[in-house]
Amino acid sequence: MTRIPLQNIKQMTHKSLFDKISSAGWTVVNRFLTWSELFKRFQIVFLLLLFLILFGNHDTSAQNSVTVTSTDGYSVTIELNPSMVNVTSSYCPSGYNYNVSIPYKVTFSGANIPAGGLYTLLGSYLRCSGTDTGFPILYAGGHVNNGTNQMGTQTTYTGSKGNCTNYPAPGVTPENLGCNVARIQIAGPGISDQIRDITISYNTCPSPPSATISYAGSPFCPNSPDVTVSLTGTTGGTFTATPLGLSIDAMSGTIKPSISTPGDYTVSYDIAAAGGCPAAKSTTAVSVRDNTAPTAKCQDITVQIPMAGDITINAAIDINNGSTDNCGIASYSLSKSVFTCSNLGPNSVTLTVTDGSSNSSTCSATVTVQDNNIPPIISYAGSPVCKSNPDVTVSLTGIAGGTFTAAPMGLSIDAMSGTIKPSISTPGDYTVSYDIAALNGCSSGKATAKITIYNCGITNDPSISTHVPVKIMRQHCRLTGSLQKT
Repeated sequence: MTRIPLQNIKQMTHKSLFDKISSAGWTVVNRFLTWSELFKRFQIVFLLLLFLILFGNHDTSAQNSVTVTSTDGYSVTIELNPSMVNVTSSYCPSGYNYNVSIPYKVTFSGANIPAGGLYTLLGSYLRCSGTDTGFPILYAGGHVNNGTNQMGTQTTYTGSKGNCTNYPAPGVTPENLGCNVARIQIAGPGISDQIRDITISYNTCPSPPSATISYAGSPFCPNSPDVTVSLTGTTGGTFTATPLGLSIDAMSGTIKPSISTPGDYTVSYDIAAAGGCPAAKSTTAVSVRDNTAPTAKCQDITVQIPMAGDITINAAIDINNGSTDNCGIASYSLSKSVFTCSNLGPNSVTLTVTDGSSNSSTCSATVTVQDNNIPPIISYAGSPVCKSNPDVTVSLTGIAGGTFTAAPMGLSIDAMSGTIKPSISTPGDYTVSYDIAALNGCSSGKATAKITIYNCGITNDPSISTHVPVKIMRQHCRLTGSLQKT
């Protein structure tokens, strides 16, 4: 049977087409086929197509891709999208040398996808303005190792184009070069070894990219933990921020407020043009700042002056009463924190609460100062004391740190401890005084105690004086006189 190429038919006249049909053995009546003959031939063509559908490998072509269906029930779609021209040499006069980057995607679908993958998946060439540049391998070894979806980028062998006068300007694209047909070779379980051409188009986009981004919680405190982006739509874009100062991960969009400069920013998410689809962009506003002042809360307190004469209060512990801030409190300070006896009574103080962004607020409290020091009391046990007794210590109740003195002179007493040494003291009656000097405006204190030192002699009985009157009574006689103690 004679085959007539389609491009030849388009160039024939009606007469020449009639002659070709006649020579091919078709029945012609008045230069037209009869309806009977046409119906018979239609039946033959229909049955042939039905056989191919039921028992043959199927393939469908779309712009930039081809789908091959196996007799085992699975399909493989190969998509090629030439994306970039790489000028490898500008040597003239032969013209500049170039290759083309071809991102590809292989997708398996249907039933019985082979675990071992395809036998062969090779590139033959990419045709650019009539020049074929080879890309012999889509996968290492020329086959898909397993039946899973895969993607990557293939680069053609070097081709040449133009001459010295039309060396490509920056930004030349595969479309500019007229790269419009790619040929591949494929074979696998249920797929006979075959060649398929893929028509490349640059003006179609089956699914234009789009995306929306947002960050919940803005503005963010400068000490906040990392903040992740909420992305809806096309993935695979890159993140940037303007002006400079925001720490953002270009791939994930995660923001680190803790190492960012406080301020207002615009975050952009950019999707590059690919596969005939245009670029896309989404933006959102983000702020890293704290404009909210803390909430200051105070409480009144009462303090007692200690024996040291002054007391210091703590702003965060003593006066603060649960102050808060949205980003955390950095410091507390008081208008006055040290108090002495000169501040006895109520004192008004101001608490200042400051956060990490220097926002602050204040509140007032009353500090009541009291002098509750107990007046001192001293005593010496065992008085009167014989001169021959050991040292006598004082009993002190109240504030320590005063000084001891005795009057009249003659009593041996330690001014700091109040200890008396009878052995080197002159017998007699003494008054011991304990004096506390005024400190930091506090009142002074004084205490006294009596002590007697005796020269007890042999009897060591201080109750017997040097001259003791004695009365001796006898019957019928009376003796009156005095006994001299010896």
